[in-house]
Amino acid sequence: MTTGAMDDERLHRLLDEELAPEERAAVQAEVARTPGAQEALARLQQTRRIVAQLGVRYAAALDRFQPLLHNALTDGHTWQTGGVRRSQV
Repeated sequence: MTTGAMDDERLHRLLDEELAPEERAAVQAEVARTPGAQEALARLQQTRRIVAQLGVRYAAALDRFQPLLHNALTDGHTWQTGGVRRSQV
């Protein structure tokens, strides 16, 4: 997704805040004057947000699944030890 003179690597580095202040200012100025660069930057930001949200949702699903799997493989040992009934699960 190269936009004119702008390249993805510089846009990624801008978003990752890996640029020195003077280089950051130069890239921001180039984004402002390069046709399509602002749209490319906005798409990249949106993509990053979506990926981050998916990662959070995946981690949350694994956090919920692990105890269930553990108890299923141990015939509910920790549930039995804790006095948890089927209706409580």
